[in-house]
Amino acid sequence: MNDLEKTIAAYKPDIDAAVNKFCQETSAQMREDYGPELSQVLDALLQILQRGGKRFRGALAMYSYELFGGFDQKTAAQLGLAVEMLQAYLLVIDDICDRSDLRRGGPSAHKLIEQLHKREKLAGDAAHFGISETIFAGIIGQNLAYDVLSEMDIDGDTRLAAMTFANSIMIKTNIGQIMDVAGEAWLTDNEEQVLATLRQKTAWYSMYMPLQLGAIVAGAGAKDDDAKLIKPFALNAGLAFQIYDDIFSTFGDEAKTGKPVKGDIIEGKRTLLVVHALANGSESEAQILSAALGNPNLTDQDFAQVLDILRMTGALDYARQTAAEYATKAAAVLDEAPAKFAGKLDLLKKITEYKV
Repeated sequence: MNDLEKTIAAYKPDIDAAVNKFCQETSAQMREDYGPELSQVLDALLQILQRGGKRFRGALAMYSYELFGGFDQKTAAQLGLAVEMLQAYLLVIDDICDRSDLRRGGPSAHKLIEQLHKREKLAGDAAHFGISETIFAGIIGQNLAYDVLSEMDIDGDTRLAAMTFANSIMIKTNIGQIMDVAGEAWLTDNEEQVLATLRQKTAWYSMYMPLQLGAIVAGAGAKDDDAKLIKPFALNAGLAFQIYDDIFSTFGDEAKTGKPVKGDIIEGKRTLLVVHALANGSESEAQILSAALGNPNLTDQDFAQVLDILRMTGALDYARQTAAEYATKAAAVLDEAPAKFAGKLDLLKKITEYKV
């Protein structure tokens, strides 16, 4: 566990406790209202939520709430829960788009529901049933997250501002997801377009949303001088974070990522790694890489070739360098932070120091 993970881990017990309580109560209510058969569909979403992960985004929201003067522990935990619920909603839909069978070390939600169909010997196509029901479970999950935000013990104007802001970021994020899938279909090879997609689908959501949402719930408006550092920091740190995440997803340990390392290549995802390799590789390297992208039957040997190409074309080094440049820009924002935050920005500084 690195320094950043250790700092984030301090918030995890409170988030996990709120998540577990919410899941137990929601599952019981769904069974009572709709019966055990239909409630099992939502249980697949709740299972992904409970598996957790690092709780990175929820922790950022809680940290920001405290940074901007929030002190109510229950409100902080609700905030972390709501952000993690939005994350789970996005993940279950994203796994359908990515054709990913694994999430957080276990079957993804649509595979859980597909298994339910087979186990109960239901009529129709099990895979289609899993996908269809997961889409609706995800939508319900998003709305339940807004319920949690609406029930926070804060004044009405602050509550409305928080919900309006969260909704605006979810629109941006889903536009980013549309751009991401479109990039696979249109075979995007433009680096600026790749970065625009990463900014839209990740930087706004993974960094700006939890940090700004925490500030809003604590009573700091988007135009407050003290909160102005959040956006430039988050958009630069978010890009660095996503580029590093794309590197880790391809070159990392599957046991740590919780999803197949070949996933991005099989999906045909146009990452900075891929676009740079295609632009700078030889004709034969470009052909091998192009044949691998989007190939559902990609072998381990084929994937090893892809990794070699990403290294030999300089794509791996270039992605790391680009991520480091954005991290440096984010760190420079912190250097300009008001004096009142002295000694309180350690978590954000650790984000700028994160590398893979």
